[in-house]
Amino acid sequence: AFTAAVDKIKESVNGAIGKVEGLINSVIKGVNWLIEQLNKIKFDVPDWVPFAGGSSFSINIPKITEVKLPRLANGAVIPPNQQFAAILGDQRSGKNIEAPVHEIEAAVMRGIQSAGGIYGNPTSVTVILELDKRELGRTVYALTRQETQRVGVRLAEGSI
Repeated sequence: AFTAAVDKIKESVNGAIGKVEGLINSVIKGVNWLIEQLNKIKFDVPDWVPFAGGSSFSINIPKITEVKLPRLANGAVIPPNQQFAAILGDQRSGKNIEAPVHEIEAAVMRGIQSAGGIYGNPTSVTVILELDKRELGRTVYALTRQETQRVGVRLAEGSI
């Protein structure tokens, strides 16, 4: 119910942002139409006019680009090249991690390896990245004898 309420609020806020953006862009379109009309003004000065004869004059005003206002984020999964404003560190406990998925996967794997692997020394480990019970990524890492020797094992767990 809470998630549905948050989604509804987010939808309402993003809808209001879209309406404001549409209003601003309507004004910009009107101004750009005026600019187009002004840019059509061009005249040539006759040759017989002293000092400026044979010249031509025109107006060249650049158009105004339309605006794209930022929206509220779609959860904590941030697609590449999609900037948005965020407030981080507002949780009551725990830590926030904002990093590319591959960096988080590598950090988890380093943690598993530095802990001596998983009990029973399996030949592979499946790392699942999950957020709010939604699976964001899954990677299987092979734990070879060579990799275990490189990283090392705890003596209490035995050795390969």
